[in-house]
Amino acid sequence: DFIPDQTTGKITMSQKIKPQFFHSRNFFSEDLPFAIFRTVDLPEDFNLSKRFLRDFWKITLVISGKGNLVAGDKKYPVAKDSLMIIHPDTRSTWEINSPGLQIFNIVFSRSFLTETLNGIHDKYDFLQIFSDEYHQELNMNLFLMNSNPQIKSLIRRIYEEYENHQNNRGLFLKVYFAELLLLIVRQSEQKGNRNPAWTAFYLREYLCRHFREDFSQRELAEKLQISPERLCRIYREFHGSSIMHDLQDLRMNHAAALLKNGNLSIQEICRSSGYRDLRLFYKAFTKKFSVPPSKFRSMVKN
Repeated sequence: DFIPDQTTGKITMSQKIKPQFFHSRNFFSEDLPFAIFRTVDLPEDFNLSKRFLRDFWKITLVISGKGNLVAGDKKYPVAKDSLMIIHPDTRSTWEINSPGLQIFNIVFSRSFLTETLNGIHDKYDFLQIFSDEYHQELNMNLFLMNSNPQIKSLIRRIYEEYENHQNNRGLFLKVYFAELLLLIVRQSEQKGNRNPAWTAFYLREYLCRHFREDFSQRELAEKLQISPERLCRIYREFHGSSIMHDLQDLRMNHAAALLKNGNLSIQEICRSSGYRDLRLFYKAFTKKFSVPPSKFRSMVKN
């Protein structure tokens, strides 16, 4: 199944571990900001006492072996055919439960796929992981899924093309990589249509990215091709609260942060927090914090 990891912004045990940083210059050049390697990761090199960051994206396919992908302080079981896409900001490592993990690692900069991203229809916004805006809290910094035969075969073809160094290698790699993203997006949509857990996590991530905008449960349900009633039921089942409750909570916390740290007017903060009606904004804010916005500002500034 497709599993998103949500960062919370809290200080975790993993954040106390100084990460080892991998630089893109050690893996690929500016002329071809892409590489693929077939390696064996060993338990002595990857464990819970280590974390790794990078300045590039990574797609990993497990060929053999088993263990856990550790992202932050969360563990995700991996085995043969597991496929993961890891954002540069994700503090990750392996917990390996076999003699080793044989893997394909595809590493690349976003510049390698800019043209490709513009042409892909992506119902679940999966490709947002490659956007510049993907550094905010509560985004999904990790995707984990089971690869299918098409994806595995294509990754092997990409590896062969990369290793052969034939004429037009860069162009072939771009074409193959675009095909890989299309296959991953297609499979993620199939999983999303069948998997309520993925839908629930997607909904939460969607709220975190779009809470400042006008919001319609019905339009979102139509986008996901489910009924508004099922949309609300799935969200409540997995998150324990309603969509509208959490949407308002995100807006109020955003407004409180602006009142505490900025000098915007109340009306500007109202609009920035997703409200079009100042009266409703005052009512919602006062209900959550027991004081109106102006008094809240004077309290936190003093």
